[in-house]
Amino acid sequence: MAELILLGSFVGFLSGFFGIGGGTVLVPLLLFLANDYSLSNAVAGTMTASNSWGIGKSQSVYATGQVGYANQIFVDASGRNDWSGILEEDKNQHFYPSVSLSWLPSTTFSMPKAINMFKLRAGIAQVGHGIGKPRSNNTFSFS
Repeated sequence: MAELILLGSFVGFLSGFFGIGGGTVLVPLLLFLANDYSLSNAVAGTMTASNSWGIGKSQSVYATGQVGYANQIFVDASGRNDWSGILEEDKNQHFYPSVSLSWLPSTTFSMPKAINMFKLRAGIAQVGHGIGKPRSNNTFSFS
């Protein structure tokens, strides 16, 4: 018995942020108690504005397969490869392989009626953190 499955994905995104803030506020305790934070309460000369944006993409390929012998011993293997980034210097590649071996003693030997299936399995895998939101380049901001 043998089985093979192949999958793939492509994700693209665009994100942006714009913010205005005041570095120092007049009478901070009163503003806290009154819950009255506004730009008009900022001390002159301490206001800042910022803007940032980012674009990116990720692509993934996943494959899994199983080979069995006599419907009692099975070897499963899988692998996922991720690529991220849109500029050459940002491109990252991550590969996550896994393999496992399983055996069904309930198929090999006679078991009591109370046990209809008994399985032993061992496996090893490389796991990762996934790929974060890469920036297309440095984030630009102004003040």
